[in-house]
Amino acid sequence: MNKIALLKNASALSFSRVITILSSMVFGIFMARYLGPGGLGQYAFIGSVLGYFIIFSNFGTLEILTREIARNKENTNRFLLTSIIIKIGNVIISLLIISIIGFIFKQAVSIPLFIAGITLFPKCVFDSFYAVFLGHEKLKYIALSEIIHSIIQSFGGIFVLYVTHGSLVFLFIYVLFVDLLKTGIIIYFYSNRICKLKIYIPKSNEIKWLFNISKDMAVWKYSSALYESLNIIILSFTLGDYVTGEYKVAWNIISIFVTFITIFVTVTLPELSKLYVENKERFIEVIKKFLDMVFISFFPIFILVILFGNIIIITLYGEQYLNSVNYLKILFSGVSFSLILRILGISFIIINSQRSAMYLTLIMTLLKLCTLIILGSYLNINYFCLSIVLIEVFSCILHIHFINKKIKLFNWLKDGNLVFMLFYSSLASMIFFSNQLIFIALSSIIYLIMLSYYVRRMKINIKDVYSIIKRNILK
Repeated sequence: MNKIALLKNASALSFSRVITILSSMVFGIFMARYLGPGGLGQYAFIGSVLGYFIIFSNFGTLEILTREIARNKENTNRFLLTSIIIKIGNVIISLLIISIIGFIFKQAVSIPLFIAGITLFPKCVFDSFYAVFLGHEKLKYIALSEIIHSIIQSFGGIFVLYVTHGSLVFLFIYVLFVDLLKTGIIIYFYSNRICKLKIYIPKSNEIKWLFNISKDMAVWKYSSALYESLNIIILSFTLGDYVTGEYKVAWNIISIFVTFITIFVTVTLPELSKLYVENKERFIEVIKKFLDMVFISFFPIFILVILFGNIIIITLYGEQYLNSVNYLKILFSGVSFSLILRILGISFIIINSQRSAMYLTLIMTLLKLCTLIILGSYLNINYFCLSIVLIEVFSCILHIHFINKKIKLFNWLKDGNLVFMLFYSSLASMIFFSNQLIFIALSSIIYLIMLSYYVRRMKINIKDVYSIIKRNILK
């Protein structure tokens, strides 16, 4: 593939993601204002449940399917339909479980949850075609379908909520319609730009083969999805929809920040992968500098959130979400650890240790499940938020310990990173128990002392990291 074609594909997909993020932000702000904390909490619960079953239904086939089609383009139709057969079976199982969750455990949202479950059919079919276009390196068609989908769903969804006075049933009926439209568009592009869609009944050995090579990826994605969605699901069951809605607003702001930073980090993946093969010592050095940048740059941003968090919440979502300000402050103290986990996650992929990452995620998911159920049942939302931060801290420590067995990334006694980790892990509790002005003054003094020591000891030079990021963005 030539450089011009690569640039066109990458630009198209990046543009579609920006449009999707922006349109989702607009829709999220309107929905929060219109539904109120209670309605938003119900929507958040449905979205969290649906997100997990999307992962379950897709069964980790996206990456595998993309790889196999890229290697054997002549078998595109066979690979495509084999993956769809597996996914349809998973969707049926998912829809059954979703029905049980709704009608037995969460009756208030049983109908919209069931309708949301039906959307799994077009979503999973689309993802199979998505893999095909990735394998054929025709990303502009994916980008076009996603742009159309995000604009229609977001702004059409606003209209549906307004006309139906906030009905989640009609909203998810509309979402189902838009997902069907999106899938129809991508099928049209497939038939006209890839090959004619021919009916093919996969053989049992073909289904078994795709199932077996996808199962490790599937388990990793299951556990990762469950780890991410547990907050909302447990909160909804233990403290109710209203508190969940308030929490969701705070989490929306954090998610926007983390999403952009994640994209920022991900653009370096191709060069880091190449660097690991060519010079492992250099690779370790660059990853360390990434971590250094997180530790050094996060605190000023955190202070801005502390100072202007109430303005951000009230301006975007209204005074009805004033309680979300405190949740935002506590949760934001854990953002640095979320960013570190994403850097470490990329490192696990690069060094080919996905199975280790899978086991770690399973362990942390079980720990998070037990912790949040106990705290959500017996303590208030502030302790709930604090526990999420502490779990992220422990997850970072565990990931660093395991990655150190593969590559010597961290020296706990020598590196100043440990001091910074302890500092950031204490910020949430400092917010919780301190006056805001005292907190800012005390934490700023501690930060400046540590920064002076850290820079002198580690002799940080971020120019190398900056150059890598710049080259990949320009590329």
